[in-house]
Amino acid sequence: MAAGLDPPRSVVTHSHWLMESQKMSKSKGNVVDPFDRIQRYSADGLRYFLLKHGVLETDGDYSDEKVLKVLNADLAGNIGGLLNRCLATSLNPTQTFPAFSVDLFPVHHGSKSNSLATEDDYRLLKTLQDLPGLVDQHYENFHIYKVLEETMLCVKQANGFVQRHKPWKLGNTPQDQQWASTILHVAMETLRVSGILLQPVMPTLMSRLLGRLGIKETERLWSNAEDVPCLEGRGAGYVGRTLGTGTGVLFQRLQKEN
Repeated sequence: MAAGLDPPRSVVTHSHWLMESQKMSKSKGNVVDPFDRIQRYSADGLRYFLLKHGVLETDGDYSDEKVLKVLNADLAGNIGGLLNRCLATSLNPTQTFPAFSVDLFPVHHGSKSNSLATEDDYRLLKTLQDLPGLVDQHYENFHIYKVLEETMLCVKQANGFVQRHKPWKLGNTPQDQQWASTILHVAMETLRVSGILLQPVMPTLMSRLLGRLGIKETERLWSNAEDVPCLEGRGAGYVGRTLGTGTGVLFQRLQKEN
C-alpha cells in the first residue's frame, strides 16, 4: 500500500510439509535439503512431486521413498514409457509423425463398417478432447494436483490403447500399416497435448518431450493443445514431419539410495 499498489485480492498458501508423517525439526534432523533433492531428482521432478502432493486443504507428507515411487510411475513409466514406444524404430522406422486414418478410426463411432476402433478407443479421444478445458479450470482454482492427476490418467489411457492394439504384432498389408500409423498418431497426440498442458509444472522436461515429437516452439501454446485435428477428421500440419533428434529416455528411472 505504501508503494501505491493495490493489495492482493486473494492469497494462496499451501499447507505444512511433514517428513514421514512427523513435523520437521532441526533438533530431530528430519529436514530436507531442496538443493540436494534437485540434484537427485531434477528441478522438474521435485516440482512435480511437491505440486502433486502439496495440496491446499491438508498437510503434505514428504519422504524420498514416495518421491521415487511417484516419479518412476508417472514420469519414467507412464509418460516416458509411452514416448519410448512411439519413437521406437521398430514401430516408427521413418522417425516421422505418423498419419491418422479416418477410414479405420472414423470421427463417429460405428459410422463405417471397416472401422477398427473400439468403444474404449473413443473414450480416449473424448478424454483428450475434454482435457484442456478441465485442466484450465484446475489451474484457475490452484488445484495443480488435479491437473497432474487428470493428465496422467489420459496418458495412462493412451498406454492402454497401444497395449490393447499391439501395433508391433500387425502385419505388412496396407491396412495393417495404416492402422499401426493411426495407433501411433493417437498416442503421440496424447503426448503432444499433455506436454503442452504440463509446461507450467515441468518446463524443461516437457520442452524435451515436445522437441522429441518434432513440435515447434511456436506450436506449444494453449490453443495448440485445444486443437486436435484427428477429432474432426482433419489432417495435422505436423504429420509427416521428421521427429526431433533427441535421444535417450525422457526421465531416467530412479534407484533407491543406500
